[in-house]
Amino acid sequence: MRAMCKGWKHWLAVLVVVTGMPTSRVEAQFETAEPSMLQGRNDWETKPLFTVGETIGAYTPAGILDGLGAYSLNARTVRVLASHELGRDRGYVYQLANGTGLTGARISYFDIDVASRKIVGSGSAFNKIYDRAGKIVTNTVQLELTTAPGQGLSRLCSATLVEANRFGFVDTVFFSGEESADGTMWVLDAKTQSLWAAPALGRGGWENATAIDTGRRDRVALLLANDTGGAPLLLYVGTKNTKKGASFLDRNGLKNGKLYAWKTDSGDLVPSDFNGDFGDQRTGTFVPLVNFSLANANRDVDNADGDNNPATGIDFRADGFATEAWLSKQADDLGCFSFSRPEDLSTNPHNGRQVVFASTGLASFDGGADSWGTTYTIDLDFSNLNIPAGQLTILHNGNLIPDGILRSPDNLVWADNGLAYIQEDRSVAGFGANGVEASILEVIPGTGDVLQIAEIDRTSVAPAGTTDPSPADVGNWESSGIIDVTRFFTALPGERLLLVDVQAHSLRDGPIAAQNLVEGGQLVFVSYAPVSPNGVIATYDAAKNEIRLLGSRNDDSVAIVTFPSFGVLIQGLNGTLVNDQATAFLPAKKGSSVKVNLSNGTDRLDILGTMHSTVEVFCGEGDDQVNLVSATVASLSVFGNAGDDSVSAKFSKVTKSLLSSVETFTGLSNPVIVFGPPAPTPIVATTADG
Repeated sequence: MRAMCKGWKHWLAVLVVVTGMPTSRVEAQFETAEPSMLQGRNDWETKPLFTVGETIGAYTPAGILDGLGAYSLNARTVRVLASHELGRDRGYVYQLANGTGLTGARISYFDIDVASRKIVGSGSAFNKIYDRAGKIVTNTVQLELTTAPGQGLSRLCSATLVEANRFGFVDTVFFSGEESADGTMWVLDAKTQSLWAAPALGRGGWENATAIDTGRRDRVALLLANDTGGAPLLLYVGTKNTKKGASFLDRNGLKNGKLYAWKTDSGDLVPSDFNGDFGDQRTGTFVPLVNFSLANANRDVDNADGDNNPATGIDFRADGFATEAWLSKQADDLGCFSFSRPEDLSTNPHNGRQVVFASTGLASFDGGADSWGTTYTIDLDFSNLNIPAGQLTILHNGNLIPDGILRSPDNLVWADNGLAYIQEDRSVAGFGANGVEASILEVIPGTGDVLQIAEIDRTSVAPAGTTDPSPADVGNWESSGIIDVTRFFTALPGERLLLVDVQAHSLRDGPIAAQNLVEGGQLVFVSYAPVSPNGVIATYDAAKNEIRLLGSRNDDSVAIVTFPSFGVLIQGLNGTLVNDQATAFLPAKKGSSVKVNLSNGTDRLDILGTMHSTVEVFCGEGDDQVNLVSATVASLSVFGNAGDDSVSAKFSKVTKSLLSSVETFTGLSNPVIVFGPPAPTPIVATTADG
């Protein structure tokens, strides 16, 4: 047995209540046939869900998976949204509901079963696009960055999903911006599968945006990162329109708002002015920028006579919104801080005004003062909404030890356990000279301590027929989007479940080229759960009246024997030790719940005695047996794994049962069988909501 399902075969969810007849294995949901392109480190494990080149039902997702977001589609299904960082003319043509065909960046959805952790559906996440003028796209020339008919969106990068009624947002929204010069930030309305341009958020080479708590119900706020050398850190504060009939953008505060850039109180302008160690800080404020001026549309306001001199360029485009260059020039003129290359951002789930963000590093900026990248946290203060304040703190400075433990920080997430998980993306010469491939790192915000949890595995070249022309080019592949999805899935205390994707940049031939998917890659679970080093660990939580068995990697056999008068005896069988003894006593009360985790090897669990409210058993990768003998259980859940797992209930009363990936079972009553999760919600055409 082993704790928290570490190394489990992701379960096939089947609600089963039958009349004692054994059943055969249920047909599997979608599961990739390829090995993982990431390998776990320091007791973390990886499990790939999907490999680029595979088809899920009738849908073949394109390559260059990037930003991710997740929300509960229903009680049994998690919907994951994934951006594809394709250039505007790359990838196969996909169609909108109105028949408009376009290439380029897109967003896919992957529906994943809560129990089995397998994909049960996939498709395009939107069927309608609203351009920067709020009009439905019927011709790709409406998309600002297109240069030829049929071209679509450009390089949708990292992403942030904000669920409805959080951070002031009315709807569930998914932000993903174009990481191209003068790119637009796009916002997906998850409910209507409509994608909206959000010009009020400014133009930029967008990496990501993250939601901030303003403390006001009528406002929303986003911190924005423009992935451009020397760019400022931007803040958007929007006003919500609460009137009936307000458009998607308007009611979510994304139509009317102000842009700000961060400026230090000390006058520091570039990383060489502020390039310290963990804990070093700078205070500052966000100063307003002019993002919209219809009077200056198509004008070069930098030129005194406004003659739109092509040599100096146009500062406000035809729609009246400023260019990326003009926003940055305003910030420079105001004395704002220029970061080496602002990258991903993620809000602290326990403090909505604290954000972790990365500046990847750029050797050609500021004399290379920040070549290896710096990770920061920033604490925001909205007590003066007209001049928001922000205190910047260095979390990790990669320049102190070049090619050290955390290099070229890119995508990241501030997880529910309070830790930050950061991905590396090679951006400097010398990356990987230490022999370590691009990795995922765990960082403790309170101490700055860093731990490697996963590393790219270049031997996993997939799908079949694909070749890697540069396997020794360390850093060519990267893991990209990363989110914490622990709360969405069936998980036990101590488990941490991250979802990431891999961009295998050098994999471009074979089935990748044949299907015009552009590049290879994967969608991967990265997980950690503690495990007993030797024998079974038995504990009792008196507050919850809950018995927990934490198993080992060995072949374990154990019995739970209930004595109503004085508690529960945990008896080791066939030489298995319990808490380093042959037996252990737990002072559990009648009606206790039981959680047991079985690990690799052939394991056996016997449950004998009177009433338990719930029993949950998580099998490992061996042939595991769960036997109930003269037991009374209100609810039994057994989650199988690799191997032939079985459940037997003799002389026992089990009110309801949930079995997942269990090969055989006997003695369970109530003839109700439900196979698989509900069908994925279909994408249908919707009417414009304003």
